[in-house]
Amino acid sequence: MRVACIINPRAGRRPHAEHVIAGLRSVASMHGWELRTVTTTGPGEATQIARSLVPASDIIVAAGGDGTVHEVSAALVGTQVALAVIPCGSGNGFARSFKIPLDPLRAIRSLVDSEQISVDVGTVEGRHFFATAGIGLDAEISRRFAAGNHRRGIWPYFRHGFAAWVAYCPQKVTIQSGNMSLSAKPLVLAVANTEQYGGGAKIAPGASPFDGLLNITIVEVSSFLRLLIAFPRLFTGSLDRSPLVRRMTTTEFTIHRQDPGPYHADGEPFDGPAVLHFSVVPHALRLLVPRGKYPG
Repeated sequence: MRVACIINPRAGRRPHAEHVIAGLRSVASMHGWELRTVTTTGPGEATQIARSLVPASDIIVAAGGDGTVHEVSAALVGTQVALAVIPCGSGNGFARSFKIPLDPLRAIRSLVDSEQISVDVGTVEGRHFFATAGIGLDAEISRRFAAGNHRRGIWPYFRHGFAAWVAYCPQKVTIQSGNMSLSAKPLVLAVANTEQYGGGAKIAPGASPFDGLLNITIVEVSSFLRLLIAFPRLFTGSLDRSPLVRRMTTTEFTIHRQDPGPYHADGEPFDGPAVLHFSVVPHALRLLVPRGKYPG
């Protein structure tokens, strides 16, 4: 079996890249894999590396955080090459969604007894996303986090989140899907293919990457106290039961907002137009998961 691994050495968790490489080499030697490892040097590079590796690979491993998974996966959509994930980031939302061990060395060992599944992929303005996308406060937090020069981790996200909330001015938006139209002035408008952002924060409880649908979660603007009361629901899987939240599911829709601005795809920030088009591509990505661990 031909296995290639793309490693982000700047991901937010340990072990260091050399330990991941050593673990992979040990497993590859025991099981007769043909292994190649490549280390990235900067943002955006993993997609191009993955595209170059596709013709000579059966599996491409993303070793890093959700940003690395996002970049590698973008090159594998619609191919016969399967994605495997070694979570080395801070939030690891993608790995959590598919019951992949969060310890990198355990994740490496789990590749031996894995099974291949096919999962849905979301698109926004032609760009793929695999867990969540959205506009609003979460996009602003992603923009601030990416622009900052700081240590990686969950707590910097909370720090940037509070600063972004204080300064954030929500826009009125209209969501159109077929004959349906919904207007809102959301604090957060998340589009989910899987349940969570990462770190256990479930923005769309019950969202499934197998049902051919995107889940839209709208968190309404409200007072600090009401938002503070609702906040724990993000981590208990009950956010959908908050009176501040509206949800809908669809296969394709358009968001009309007042002005161009940021959006995010799997936590990676981008500048977008005032009108954003979202859709889902069913079963477009092959993924390796621990056998029997995920019910898809």
